[in-house]
This record gives sequence, structure tokens and C-alpha cells, in this order.
Amino acid sequence: MSNESSAPFRSLRSIICAAILTITSSSGTPAAGQALPDVLNIQRDDSVYDSLPAADKTVNIVMAGDNPSTKALLREQYAKTLTVLINKDNILPVKNLGIKMAIVELNGKKFPVYQDRLLDYHPADTFRVFTDDEEQISEITAALSEYDLVITGISDSFPDKEIYYRMLTRLWCILHNLPESVKTIITYFGNPDGLGNEDAFLKADGLVFACENNEYTQDLSAQLIFGGIGACGTLPARINNKWPEGFGIFTSGNLRVQYGLPENAGLSSGILNRKIDSIASIGLEAKAYPGCEVMVARKGIIVFHKTYGFHTYNERIPVRKEDLYDLASVTKVSSTLAGLMLLDSE
Repeated sequence: MSNESSAPFRSLRSIICAAILTITSSSGTPAAGQALPDVLNIQRDDSVYDSLPAADKTVNIVMAGDNPSTKALLREQYAKTLTVLINKDNILPVKNLGIKMAIVELNGKKFPVYQDRLLDYHPADTFRVFTDDEEQISEITAALSEYDLVITGISDSFPDKEIYYRMLTRLWCILHNLPESVKTIITYFGNPDGLGNEDAFLKADGLVFACENNEYTQDLSAQLIFGGIGACGTLPARINNKWPEGFGIFTSGNLRVQYGLPENAGLSSGILNRKIDSIASIGLEAKAYPGCEVMVARKGIIVFHKTYGFHTYNERIPVRKEDLYDLASVTKVSSTLAGLMLLDSE
């Protein structure tokens, strides 16, 4: 892909940032040029900024920072850009949770937000592939053959392109040697030029393209894989003959809960966090409980999830989100709460 043909992909970021500029300027955000902790300088090389003065070469745009409304807007905009390029047998979204799943890290490249969000939906074992040794790759492939689903993330964001191409070779070797019973899903993050090598990707059962590699695209692509959100993105430019401009496979969402910010569900982060923290702290100080876990969902979106305190009053083991609870004597609460909530909403 030439630099000229990849310009529309760069414009996605400009369009998103233009929307952010609108909301931040209308919400009292300091003007460009002021000291800001999270400022992104974006070259005005896109038609989005053609109307701006030519003398100005860059524009300072606040990228999220501590503004929940901006973060919520970013989430919504990035969700619209996620594009499904391959969806064999409608593997996306993943419907069956009674499966054995593995996550593969290629060349030590870790996508922490992506992997953590995948684990929020389904437990998985992690495999790390660092080697070009055929015997070791064969051993890893044999181990992966015991799984039902293998998921990996890949990006070409390596200064040395030789490293990227070696990583593609490893990916090709793994995918082409797995049995047909093992389904594979890849999320590609970043510059679409790296997708030009089709052979390494066409064997996958599912392929998701994210135009950037950041916490938003990592989080949302994992949600797309498990049906928290649907895919509605299309390619703004041609990648190759198989993936022309406008190509994109739509998938359904709302199969499972989403993860987002309170603002994505019409709530206030500040008010919600402050009130829940206060109630939880009061209970801890009063010794009503040694610890607790609070999760809040609205409109199908989990907007708050936090743990407090310890398992017991001796404060040895902190409460973690992965903890399992033995629920007992909760019939009165669980049977009446939903009814009361429905009555209150009416």
C-alpha cells in the first residue's frame, strides 16, 4: 500500500480528534498552548483541517486526560472504526463459552488491555512465542492443538521491520499446523500496510482490524470478539484486492455485557465513584465487612467494578476481582431487588 492510499487511515485519527476538540473546547478545557499533561500534536496533513490557517502546523488536542466525557466519546468513536475482515462460519462473536481457550503472545509483544479484557469474558492460558526454532514452534503448536480457540494480537509497531516479518513467519507456521478443530482469531492493531502479507492472516477464522494500537482499541476489540459490541466499521481505503475500500463484515453486539465508562450509560463518573467509595468505606470502618466487591451495570454496560478491603479482618489477603464468592441467604435481596428496580423505573 502506498503512502497516498494509506492517508484515509491516518484521517480516521484526525476525524476522531476533531470530534474531541469540539467537546473539550465546549467544556471549558484550557486552550491550545497551555500546559496540559496529555496533549497530542497532530500534523494538519488531512482535509479535516483544510479550513484552518495554513500558518499553524499543529493543533494541540487534549486526549482524554481526566475528562470522563472525552474518554466516553473516544470509546464511542473508536468502536465505530473496528473492522472485521474475516469471519469464517460466523465465529465472531464467540457464542459458546464452554470452550478451552488460549492467548498467544508473539515475540513477547503484549497487549495488556486486550488480554485483560479477553480474560474478563473467558479464562485462558497464555503462550509466549519468542523463537524461530522449528522444533520449539512445533512443541508450542502441539500444545495449542489441545485448545478449542486460540486468540492473538499483532502489530507492526516495531522499529525493525525484520522483527515484524519474523513474527509473521511464526504466526504462519502456527496457524498452518493447527488442526481444523482449533479455531483462531487475530486482532491486528495499527498501520494497515502490515496486512499486505495476506498469507499470514488468511488461515485465521476471524480477523479484526483496529486502525490504532491504544487502550481503547485493545479494550473494544476484545469486547467485539465476545459480542459485547458489534462490528460496523468499513475500510476507508483499499488494502489489497481481497479487502477493497468500503469492505467490512458487520457482526452483532449485545450478546454479552459491554465494559465502558459511566458516561457511556448516561451516568456521572464523579458522582458514582464518590458515592460508592463513601458507602464502601463506611462499611469497612464500621467493621460491617472485612472487604467487598462492587459492580455496577446500566443499559448493558458495566460502568463500575472495584474491590475494597480484605478477605478477613486479619487483613492478609486483599479482595481481588478474580475472587469467587459462596452466595448464601440472599433470596430476599435477589428476588425482590429486581422487582423494586422495575417499579421504581416505571
